[in-house]
Amino acid sequence: MLDEQRKAQKRKTIYRVSIPAELSETGKRQNRYFTTQREGNAFAAQVRRRRNAEDGSVFQVSASEAQLLREAQHILEPYGLDVFVVIKELAPLLEQVNDISEIRRLVRMGMEQEKRDSKSIPFCDAVSKLLEVKQHIQKRREKHTCPDC
Repeated sequence: MLDEQRKAQKRKTIYRVSIPAELSETGKRQNRYFTTQREGNAFAAQVRRRRNAEDGSVFQVSASEAQLLREAQHILEPYGLDVFVVIKELAPLLEQVNDISEIRRLVRMGMEQEKRDSKSIPFCDAVSKLLEVKQHIQKRREKHTCPDC
């Protein structure tokens, strides 16, 4: 760029086009120098066409939206999740239920059921324990009713 600027200065006819960082190819603010205004305007039009073509695939996020995204990411950080993953997983639920408060209610119900399930022992273990107690009681009865004892 510096060489381009020096060449333009030597020609004495300088027309400068200032390119903002968001439109520049390097992501930094740039100045381009041209011998004539026509060349500069043609270049500026080319930059605008490129920006307009990109606008169809890229969208602008306002400062408040960006702040909300940062806050959401901060909330999810301790769980090792990012906003995109959560949205991707939540979207199918929203399609089925279509109400975030209903999803919240269903999750609470599931958590309460999980607590109940974790407090009680599995059915197989309960049956085994019942059989053990039954055998123990039967042995005690036999011991007390046995005439030889």
